[in-house]
Amino acid sequence: MASFYVISEIYPTEDAEKVRISVINLFPETNIIIREGRLEGEIKDIQHLMNMVIEQKIRYAFLESIHRHSDIASFSISLNKQAAFAGKVNLVDEPKPLGEIVFRGEVREPVIYFEKMLGIQGYISAREQTTSATHNGGQARSHL
Repeated sequence: MASFYVISEIYPTEDAEKVRISVINLFPETNIIIREGRLEGEIKDIQHLMNMVIEQKIRYAFLESIHRHSDIASFSISLNKQAAFAGKVNLVDEPKPLGEIVFRGEVREPVIYFEKMLGIQGYISAREQTTSATHNGGQARSHL
């Protein structure tokens, strides 16, 4: 079972409602709580975000970001608040002055999960298997 969450700091110079709108633009199915300068929420459905990623033609960049920021059972990536407010997905690698929206999740094998969601099965996972086989002397290990 996959669980997804969103977190964003709300700085004193920011309008909390605009930060809320930024999050809702990416994740409309989210229970949001704002308290003490922080927005948090449990995301019920990520399909809207996946559709945006596909429409903006950033599937591969999105998947590479998941790959760089994940382990076997979780991931955490950052999205630009201002772009989200404008209804766009923009991945953040470097911290921004106004902060970002952190999208994190607990899901088994995040790369494979998102490859399926984005319709690009094997883009990274197949490459990982090839790299693993190369590091094992060119021989893939058999588990028979």
